[in-house]
Amino acid sequence: MEIISNNTMESKGVIEKNEMFFWDNVEYSLPAGNEERKWKGEWIWAPKDKYPEFQECVPTLFCKEKKNFGVFIFQKKWNIKKKIDNASLFIASEGGYKAYINGRVIGFGNAQPGGDYGNCESLKYKFFEKYNIADYLIQGENVISVRVCLGPVVLSEVCCTKGGLRCDLLLKAEDGTVLNFGTDDTWKCIREECYIESNIWNGLRQLETDEYSYIENGWYNAEKVQDIACFPKLYETPIPNLRYVKKKPLDLINPFAKERIIWKKDFSEIIIKKGSPISFWLDFGAIFCAVPGMTIVGNEDAKIVLHMEEFPGKIERTGTTETYILGQGKNEIESLRRHSIHYIQIVISNFEEDIILKEPQILVSVYPSEMPGEFHCSNKNLEKIYLLGCRTNQICRQTYHMDSPIHQEPLGCMGDYMIESLMNYYTFADPFLTRFDILKIAMYLKDRNYKMFHPSYCLLFIQMMWEYVLYTGDKNLREIMAETTEGILDLFLEYVGENGLVERAPNYMFMDWVKEKEFNRHHPPKCMGQGYMSVLLVGALECSKNLLELVAGYEEKNCYYQNKKNEIKVAINKLLWKDEKQLYVDGLFDAKEKKATKWLPNDVDEEFYSQHMNTLAVLFNIAPKEKQMAVMEKVMEDKSLSQAQPYFMHFIFNALAKTNLFNKYGITQLERWNTLMLENPSGLKEVWNGFDCDYSHAWGGTPTYQMPARILGVEPVEPGFKTFSFKPCLPESLEEATGKIPTPYGSISVGLKWENNILKKEIDFPKELKMLEPV
Repeated sequence: MEIISNNTMESKGVIEKNEMFFWDNVEYSLPAGNEERKWKGEWIWAPKDKYPEFQECVPTLFCKEKKNFGVFIFQKKWNIKKKIDNASLFIASEGGYKAYINGRVIGFGNAQPGGDYGNCESLKYKFFEKYNIADYLIQGENVISVRVCLGPVVLSEVCCTKGGLRCDLLLKAEDGTVLNFGTDDTWKCIREECYIESNIWNGLRQLETDEYSYIENGWYNAEKVQDIACFPKLYETPIPNLRYVKKKPLDLINPFAKERIIWKKDFSEIIIKKGSPISFWLDFGAIFCAVPGMTIVGNEDAKIVLHMEEFPGKIERTGTTETYILGQGKNEIESLRRHSIHYIQIVISNFEEDIILKEPQILVSVYPSEMPGEFHCSNKNLEKIYLLGCRTNQICRQTYHMDSPIHQEPLGCMGDYMIESLMNYYTFADPFLTRFDILKIAMYLKDRNYKMFHPSYCLLFIQMMWEYVLYTGDKNLREIMAETTEGILDLFLEYVGENGLVERAPNYMFMDWVKEKEFNRHHPPKCMGQGYMSVLLVGALECSKNLLELVAGYEEKNCYYQNKKNEIKVAINKLLWKDEKQLYVDGLFDAKEKKATKWLPNDVDEEFYSQHMNTLAVLFNIAPKEKQMAVMEKVMEDKSLSQAQPYFMHFIFNALAKTNLFNKYGITQLERWNTLMLENPSGLKEVWNGFDCDYSHAWGGTPTYQMPARILGVEPVEPGFKTFSFKPCLPESLEEATGKIPTPYGSISVGLKWENNILKKEIDFPKELKMLEPV
């Protein structure tokens, strides 16, 4: 197995297991400080007089305005006379980049900076990568080449309005000599004209290359960018660099013209005999987050279309189809973006000669980590569901917790990332990616007056921040988290009306992907979403108590928030509890709510009841304790209630555990994921039913968190598991369960088994931890 760009972190090699990739003995520490780097290199770009139409770009793909998309190559040659002891490359660009030294791939970037769904503005900050490059250098002439995009390629990218590249190279020889140089106007550059659009490539225009670099015929000197005010502040990326593992196809599906396609068993070469248009599929065995690429030899002007698919023939969203026009001879093609790939459908036309695909492959993009967490039980399907959540989460763990490699929504969809982070704590046990997400979201919120496209997710973000402290023990972000918490709560308390409920929210999304009558609970009317937003606000106010207690000076504000929490609880019980139903209604009809917007339908004079509202009323202790079990039993038994999709089942499981009903309902609910697993055993989709969705959506993987947390019964009580609770719940339908729960001090090992109707419990944990047993 070949590893590409094995940088920045000690590693004993990659392990492939259960269609996932792990590294042994992962060692990574955060960059020192969060100060801006003092750059030797300057911002450079292609000269204005040569490329006047390729100087500016749109900040995001949400912008309606269109500007020219382009790809440029920047290159610098230098001589090394002494043996290099260590060397580093620091690199940032305004669009995505790919960096090479002496023809070998160093890495891809940039780390996604954040942003929000629908955002059409640039950001004031961005992140640069650092690579260890000593092993890539040779004595004599060396070449660094960087491919840079002008403009965003996926939804989560945020660019400024100008093209730019900035690099520093710091080399230290064995004798102590230091060479430090960076980007300036001595670097050469040229437009890579074969990239007509981000998904259209014309090989008739590809640049000439040799073994180590591009051949600089007709290149120009790069130009220092004079007006650098638009460029953001640059901070070092505080996560390990992604790794890329080459993966060949496992099979070829050829249903149409079997005699015309010939391939070697190792897939080093596929020959397509000349003739009429033809279509076939490369099968990579499972869904991966990956960049496709290959060498193609064929006649000039032959057309090849690649459809990156999770199911054969299932064409995905915009950007997942790419078109390549062949030039004469060899064509080295590679996508500019990561995709969700199980299959690549290849459609070839206009070919009058045989076409040869050499080394078709994908570069699987992986956030490097170990996986110390384990869960096993006597129900093997539950074990498979646990692992399916693990691998779907690995697909989505990139330079942020993405929702899916297909549409790659920005960090505004933090409800997804809250659940993915919880899954991570019990499996990969990596603190750095969630920490990075929190920093970026906090920076964005502060810059946008704490408003996000999905208001409800802002409230869940407070919970996500507290859970990060609880599971990792890291309190170093406490001032940032306290400031963010205050900003969010002050904004939402402005939405509270005289009746004590949330009355003036800009909208009431996101609830869930549930259609009800003419509405969708993604963006419900006020009478359907008001209660949901009000109970989430109560939950956020409750959670804020823990966060604000970490920071001095918030005592008075904390007291104020807790008083407000109690006032809203009283209002919910007074106005939304219905004795005749013994349930909470979703909201109140508001005759004034007549001015509909795209995301807030006109209100209707009807009553709606949901699993969502009533589950959260229990979970956040709005429902009196004596009523909580009865309410949750109705949530589970009353099918007239609006039913939850896999995402919201996360909260239902938590409420079942709170009311001691997990033993009664938990396994039956977990087994609902069997249907999803049978439909696609290599990735989770985001809804129970329907084919028009992606199958690489980790927010629906809450069983991977629930099984160790509920069945094994281990949860932190104090930050970092210094004190943890042990409340195992092994339903009688399971004979036994075992597992390991990672903590900052080592793993907690649990074994549960029924013997003669008595639950035998074994637990072993690090000496630094204290266990609380149930009373």
